Amino acid sequence: MNGFERRSAKKREQILQTALAIMNHPNGLNNLTVQKIVEATAISKATIFKYFETKENLIQETFFYYLDQMKQKSEVILAKNKSFNETFMALTQLKVDIIAQTEQQFYLDLMRYYTQTSDQKLAQKMNDYTQESFTMMKKLLQQGRKEGAIDEKYSDEFLLLYTQAMVNGFSHPEIYQAALPFTEDWTEVLLKGIAPTPKSE
Repeated sequence: MNGFERRSAKKREQILQTALAIMNHPNGLNNLTVQKIVEATAISKATIFKYFETKENLIQETFFYYLDQMKQKSEVILAKNKSFNETFMALTQLKVDIIAQTEQQFYLDLMRYYTQTSDQKLAQKMNDYTQESFTMMKKLLQQGRKEGAIDEKYSDEFLLLYTQAMVNGFSHPEIYQAALPFTEDWTEVLLKGIAPTPKSE
């Protein structure tokens, strides 16, 4: 990548970062205008449309960017190759933080695009992300079983559902602020709940 390409890539990412920040708002997509991006970045409308062609493409690419950012943050945690419990706690904290920092309307807009868009690129991206997340968690659960951290009576399907339900509940705005000081305790209780029952002497 030469200097021009690096500058273009940096400018493109700046546009996506700004669009994401604007869309992550109680009004969701209705809050996004190209003019707001221009004012926040000092990048001209002509340049924005040169990169994305249409506002619809910009919205779609912003959703792609959001999913890629979540994936990359998870991969950083997994690359540390720590124990199941440490990795699980870090991933759970990441999910809780992401959900708590993202406006509900943004999720609703994302899901509406996913289910209603005529362009199948976003649907494929969502499917790929979901499948990759599922595969990642399955591998982590396999690690947990090898380390003896998970009771064999619990299936992967149940554990995935259980974890997602707990994370979603914890991330509810009314609960999150009150529960924030107890994040480690909450995750510890969750891990103890799925651990094998100690054998009596």
